[in-house]
Amino acid sequence: MDQLQPLGTLILKSLGTQILLDLENCNPDLLDDIDLIKDILKEAANLAGATIIGETFHKFHPVGVTGVVSIAESHICIHTWPEYSYASVDIFSCGDDFNLETASQIIEERLESGDSFSTLIEWHIEPISTGLIQAERITSIICEVQTQFQHVMIIEGECFGRSLILDGKTQSTELDEFVYHEGLVHPSMVSHENPKNVLIVGGGEGATAREVLKYRNVEEVTMVDIDQKLVELCQEFLPNHHMNAFKDPRLKIDFADALEFVDSSNKQYDVIIIDVPDPLEYGPAYKLFTLEFFLLLKSRMKLDGILVIQAGATGPSFSEQCFTAVANTLSQAFSICRGYEIFVPSFGSTWGFVTASERINPTAKTVENINSNLKTLNIDGLKMYDGISHQSMFRLPKYTREHLNTETRVITNSNPIFTYQQ
Repeated sequence: MDQLQPLGTLILKSLGTQILLDLENCNPDLLDDIDLIKDILKEAANLAGATIIGETFHKFHPVGVTGVVSIAESHICIHTWPEYSYASVDIFSCGDDFNLETASQIIEERLESGDSFSTLIEWHIEPISTGLIQAERITSIICEVQTQFQHVMIIEGECFGRSLILDGKTQSTELDEFVYHEGLVHPSMVSHENPKNVLIVGGGEGATAREVLKYRNVEEVTMVDIDQKLVELCQEFLPNHHMNAFKDPRLKIDFADALEFVDSSNKQYDVIIIDVPDPLEYGPAYKLFTLEFFLLLKSRMKLDGILVIQAGATGPSFSEQCFTAVANTLSQAFSICRGYEIFVPSFGSTWGFVTASERINPTAKTVENINSNLKTLNIDGLKMYDGISHQSMFRLPKYTREHLNTETRVITNSNPIFTYQQ
């Protein structure tokens, strides 16, 4: 069986840096000279190491100039108010070689500003798909580490709060992680009559284990994650994710390659939950989306067991990137496969999951069945999942059902799938 190769020193850039300049007591004659303003911004871009790709400027009447120098790294913008001897400048870069401080200093000096005020802002910029990004203002970077397997960032964001980002992709955030983790865990756990032994593949934050451990009839949860350093960082910096789940004596953690772990073990599980990052070409998880791995898991699952996997985005232009191929691949190994989705705001899309079993069909459960089971099992405090949510998640829109019906791809070791990555 092939070994997963370490990521090495590759770091995927997901940060943008922005400086906002307020320039006061400037020379008003300079602020009204469009050609001079244009030259100053271009000089600032060149001397700061940027690559100019375009420019647009406009002269207002009676006074004032606005303009932008487009650079490969992003932009330098200015708007002037000569009547107030004031200019506002916005400098933004997604590159490593563009020195924003140099650019801002040049502009400040050339406009003869008597007083200046600058605000430095960092952004987490994440590609959602080709031509589409999502950006969140970072209030602080809690940690940034290159482990043996992946680039790990834990940040405080202005919108989503504390977030885990792996290889530039958001994995979960304090604002909406409950949506993802309740949606991942409970449809399968509730559908099983009596889950006692549960296998979690991945789930480094501990939030998946947190939801599983709410079931008092569960005797043992085995969590397998290849990246020990990641789990240690999550234990330390994501307490609101795991809620002390790591201290539950029923949880056993193995830091291992999931392929090797499952292959070398003969243990049988009632529920298997695959909570690993998207299959990125340079990440550690892509081999866990293959038919070979699904068949291996099937051999380690009890006859009345059920498996669930996170399977990627399911928006109108996203579902065929990964979700439908994962669903079709699972259908080659299991008799009963059901896809479902929920909207996760921090992911920028609805997000898909697929269950697989030989005997359990979670869509057969009524609202009353689900709510009764949750009450009997003393599962309370859920913020997203209940009987109505269960049924609605499995009611996929027409375009997704059509994509599922026409999907022919089967993911294998020799024909893997990779999701979008900048």
